[in-house]
Amino acid sequence: MQNRQPSGSSDIPATICEALDRAVALRPDTEALVGNGERITFDRLRNESLKVARGLVASGIRRGDHVAICAGNSVEWAILFHGIVRVGAVCVPVNTRLTPGEIRMQLERADARMLLTVDSLLKIDFIAVLREVCSTVDTALPSPELPLLTDVVVLGDAAPGTCRQYADFLAKGEGVDLPALPEPDDVALIQFTSGSTSFPKAVLLTHANMVTDAHFLGERMGAREGDRYLSARPFFHVAGSTLAVVLSAVHAITLVTMHRFTGEEALRLIREEACTLTSGNDTMYLMMLGSPDFEPHSYTLRGGWAAISPAIMRRAVEEFGAEQTVTGYGLSEASPNIMASDHTDPVEERIAGWMRPHPGLEVRICNPTSGLELPRGQKGEIRVRGWCVMKGYYRDEQATRETMTADASSRPATWVSCARTTASPLSDG
Repeated sequence: MQNRQPSGSSDIPATICEALDRAVALRPDTEALVGNGERITFDRLRNESLKVARGLVASGIRRGDHVAICAGNSVEWAILFHGIVRVGAVCVPVNTRLTPGEIRMQLERADARMLLTVDSLLKIDFIAVLREVCSTVDTALPSPELPLLTDVVVLGDAAPGTCRQYADFLAKGEGVDLPALPEPDDVALIQFTSGSTSFPKAVLLTHANMVTDAHFLGERMGAREGDRYLSARPFFHVAGSTLAVVLSAVHAITLVTMHRFTGEEALRLIREEACTLTSGNDTMYLMMLGSPDFEPHSYTLRGGWAAISPAIMRRAVEEFGAEQTVTGYGLSEASPNIMASDHTDPVEERIAGWMRPHPGLEVRICNPTSGLELPRGQKGEIRVRGWCVMKGYYRDEQATRETMTADASSRPATWVSCARTTASPLSDG
């Protein structure tokens, strides 16, 4: 289960910024993102993200600073994300489904200096949430609860007394020079994950982690010019940020998304936007397949990727006609996808869940106590090493040491523990 050298590595952008720049150079007028009634081309996405980048620099944000986004899947989220990483800052996606106390915890644990937030999303009043998160937001920042959060920008019509409106934030950056672009090994994202514990940990992912993962999964899906990729994976999760927003830029294809997934809305978007690729899990596919709007064999889907059981995978392939759909496995600490099937693999193998590691990654099933590789057929712990492995957990050296196991006998020298499973004869890719 080993791939020592990534194939086609010269085609992989060095950073997220380079990925977007290349998409603009290749297909400037192609729609980068469609969702919630909004559309934006790659050229305009880059231009709008540069305005955000200048606003950040004018606001004192520097390379390595942590900037949080509290917003749903949208054109705005993508603009903010690309602006943040453009200046070498670190994006902290806030889970919009959390309670105010949990959001406060994420901002505090991530040492967020700035928060970019919508005023409302679906039925949630985020101004009210903000007042619970920061008790003094109407009178003074920082608040006692978040001593490092000194700047809040609101995308909307109203903002508490200490906050700025988005238009004012952008205006402040007009004419500001941008710093040098980030390096591949610079951290781009802090992703919160519980993993095997109930206590959220802050995963540090680099530009190289994210663009390489997006590149190889896109290759496994067979992404190509003209594809329109429906993904409702939340952008505050790494399956949304890496495998939707970044993948779209890396492969210069259109991402179609929505604030809230429903089977009916997904089917409508697949039909009206002529989507060729999609992403989903068992629940999402069942919501589409079980919808009264579902019409077998009448969609434009060719494939995509799914974390899905064989029974539902078969229905996706046979009833949707998405015969090139691939299965994937991963975790946040590994950027997240570490293995997937290929769209050219025999369909019965893909339905059964057969996968191979991405090029340049080594995957083993090990005894969790001894660390020794187990014979095929025995249950154990999945361990992976290579370009996908996180830098570590932010502000948690103990958890980092427990999860990332040193192995000085070979290079790369770090293994990351994933989950318990059964050793199986995955083929080398």
